[in-house]
Amino acid sequence: MAGFRTLGLDPWLASQAEQLGLSRPTPVQEACIPAALQGRDCMGCAKTGSGKTAAFVLPILQKLSEDPFGIFSLVLTPTRELAYQIAEQFRVLGKPLGLKDCIIVGGMD
Repeated sequence: MAGFRTLGLDPWLASQAEQLGLSRPTPVQEACIPAALQGRDCMGCAKTGSGKTAAFVLPILQKLSEDPFGIFSLVLTPTRELAYQIAEQFRVLGKPLGLKDCIIVGGMD
């Protein structure tokens, strides 16, 4: 999985992405992952299905794997549906870490 490794992702995380069908980085991932791994802010604008979620989930998981203690990340979304979708990506990609998450939403069901 040289594609994701060349972006700076650890081999275990690149392999995890490959096992889940992410065969090579998309343009938004190529632009955002290296910047995020360096601790820089980035903004990606791309169509649905372009890999935007993985573009920020993968760097967060890599940093979490380096120091897995305590609260690490807060992701804010405009809708509850998106919150649940993003949490699922964290669970699937972060499975080797034994990741724990908490989804907090407002409004009424």
